[in-house]
Amino acid sequence: MKNIFGSQVTEYVLSDEVKSIGNYAFSGCSSLTSFTIPESVTSIGNQAFSGCNGLTSIIIPESVTSIGDEAFLGCHALTSITIPSSVTSIGTGTFDNCNGLTSITIPESVTSIGNSAFNRCSGLTSITIPESVTSIGNSAFNRCSGLTSITIPESVMSIGYQSFYLCPNLTKVELNSNAVVSKAYSSSFSFNNIFGSQVTEYVLSDKVKSIGDYAFSGCGDLPSFSIPESVTSIGSQAFSGCSGLTSITIPNSVTSIGSSAFLGCSGVTSVIIGKGVTSIGSDAFKDCQCLTSVTISDIEPWYNISFDNNMSNPLYYAQHLILDESDIKELVIPSTVTSISDYCFYNCSGLTTVTIPESVTSIGSDAFSGCSNMGTITYMSASPFILDKAIFPTQFKSEGTLYVPAGARQKYVERGWSMYFLNIEELGDEQTCVNSVAGESGSQVLFNNGSISVQGADGDTLIQVYDLNGRLIGQTKAAATGTTKLVVPSGEKILIVKVGDKSVKVVNK
Repeated sequence: MKNIFGSQVTEYVLSDEVKSIGNYAFSGCSSLTSFTIPESVTSIGNQAFSGCNGLTSIIIPESVTSIGDEAFLGCHALTSITIPSSVTSIGTGTFDNCNGLTSITIPESVTSIGNSAFNRCSGLTSITIPESVTSIGNSAFNRCSGLTSITIPESVMSIGYQSFYLCPNLTKVELNSNAVVSKAYSSSFSFNNIFGSQVTEYVLSDKVKSIGDYAFSGCGDLPSFSIPESVTSIGSQAFSGCSGLTSITIPNSVTSIGSSAFLGCSGVTSVIIGKGVTSIGSDAFKDCQCLTSVTISDIEPWYNISFDNNMSNPLYYAQHLILDESDIKELVIPSTVTSISDYCFYNCSGLTTVTIPESVTSIGSDAFSGCSNMGTITYMSASPFILDKAIFPTQFKSEGTLYVPAGARQKYVERGWSMYFLNIEELGDEQTCVNSVAGESGSQVLFNNGSISVQGADGDTLIQVYDLNGRLIGQTKAAATGTTKLVVPSGEKILIVKVGDKSVKVVNK
């Protein structure tokens, strides 16, 4: 129309005989300030009003069912627009560069938002995406610099590249769609490249069941992240490169953590692993050099986690496993455990002693490798498995001592244990552990005729007695002065006595 009537025309009046507005119909009509579309019109063509930069308002009637690509491209003066409920999709670039728009109403009828649909709409401060929308195209809201937050509804099944990119004020994103969060992305296509690196808070609803590959990869400015209890799996490289994270909490609902899931999270200092985790992929915690602790609420599931390699285990860097707010130092494995997985305690330098019940029939490769402070191991099996692989610290061969049941030493030699232990000693009545240091103040422990005697412990220090299966069989508080005694069940030959936070193995005299 510009090239028919000229750009000076300020008003066009359409009769109710008009059924559609064609492609480019009013393109470039810069003097047009308002426009009324009659109820007879059912479609608006591609670039129908593009370049109408003087247009401040337009009424689109309910009769319109389709709006063409770039229909309002560059209509800078438009401040608001209502899309009728008869429209089911917003096309490519429909409102691109309408930088004067401050509000837009998307009806529940719309199922898709096209590529660059609201690209460069810098005046938009908020947008509500209805539950009807299933897809959001590439760059759909790119460069919408006024946006501060956005909620992606559960209905959205796909979201395009850079759809909310270069939105410098968009710092919070709420994600309710499992389909979007669980989608397998690539190293160059993650939420970092969808919403931008400036986002400091992602909120996942309980609708989300899994976190996909690369989902939050490269979100370096993300200081914290809460994984809801609904999530059961974390994909490969899901949080790789999130250097701003300082702590990670894996809820009990999560069963698997993918390879390199937290690769390069160099700011993380602590990790909490839920008791539901059964597998952790290779290099899951690689380059998490600042890790100082790994916390668990139940140790039994820990023995059976499948670690793909040594850097699957956060202990590789943390070196300390925390249970009940205490660093595990003297490990007494309960009789309910039958196997210990590969790399289970890899590099856990906090460990000093380990007592293994006869119920354990297999120990995985490098299960205790790198446990540099471990001094003694007691294995209560009279018929050990064949030891043909590295399990324990290399220095243990010459520096450590392996205690085995009376009469079982030769069996251990025959099954390869002497290749890894120079010092294999049998437990016997002659080993009484009298005067063993157990308490912080140098207390002495004696096991004689079914009674435990503790001397020199500070008053009110907690004294606990465990059998070799890890069962607590007695406890008391130390007397203010003199000797504290505990009677233990008859028949017990070897016990673990814990005085305060120190432990000692004692044999009945």
